Amino acid sequence: MKTEDVLRKAADTVEERRGSYGDTKKFFDSVAQHLNFLGYHLTPVEIIDVLRTIKAHRLTDNPNHLDSLIDLVAYTAMLGEWLDD
Repeated sequence: MKTEDVLRKAADTVEERRGSYGDTKKFFDSVAQHLNFLGYHLTPVEIIDVLRTIKAHRLTDNPNHLDSLIDLVAYTAMLGEWLDD
């Protein structure tokens, strides 16, 4: 798969999830609030970092797993979007 195709697929995935879950920053703010309630004090950025770590680890185990690669790119792109906030 070409680089551009990976980026397009990641963008499509973010848009699809945004349609299901709403704004990504608001969604991860909500996740952080739920985790804080459970005693885990993580920011939305830290939650994304955990998810990116999981995806990177999965790619270490199976470098041909395209879904993990797409998700890793999508999570990283979300951080870029949040820089504008």
